[in-house]
Amino acid sequence: MGKIYIVQHCQSEHIIDGQTGGWTDSSLTEKGIKQAKACANELFVLAGLDGVKIMSSDLKRARCTAIIISTTLNGHLTCHESLREMNNGEAANKSLRWARDNMLVPNDKLYIDKPRWTGAETPRELYQRMESFYNNELKDLEEDVVVVSHGIAISYLVSIYLGFSLEELKNASMMGSAGGITVLQKSNLHQNQLKHFNHIGHLV
Repeated sequence: MGKIYIVQHCQSEHIIDGQTGGWTDSSLTEKGIKQAKACANELFVLAGLDGVKIMSSDLKRARCTAIIISTTLNGHLTCHESLREMNNGEAANKSLRWARDNMLVPNDKLYIDKPRWTGAETPRELYQRMESFYNNELKDLEEDVVVVSHGIAISYLVSIYLGFSLEELKNASMMGSAGGITVLQKSNLHQNQLKHFNHIGHLV
């Protein structure tokens, strides 16, 4: 099986503007563009990737990150709505303060089957979306691939690869950072292995 190189989209404008993420469709900042170029160079040095298949969320911040990576790696880029961040419903394009004041559930634990805002996805729906993408696009892949997505979506994708159930995610989580690179591969014992998580040495 080929390796899966997962890149979390680089710094985007909604972070600077104090808005929610999710389906807020913001572009990269100037810093984000520099981070994306550093990610592309790191993938070339780290893995010698050239002409690689790249799959990205279709939201601007991920798509722009993927385009920069694709240009450097001479990649074949396709965009997928399935790789979007968790749908935050009415909280999209709203301020963080608005989001805090309009939550439908307490912010004290993960409610698997309850959306945080009106029109939002539940954690179960996101898990099922990422599981479907993994099974249809990544499982038993023979060649290396680059996936560009978002923090929560990536954490679910990695969890699915490692065989964690949604119930197990009630008490454990993994969150990366802008421009972080995660590497998934088969071990010598044919296990699904988390080789690197949120590698950010190229951003220093």
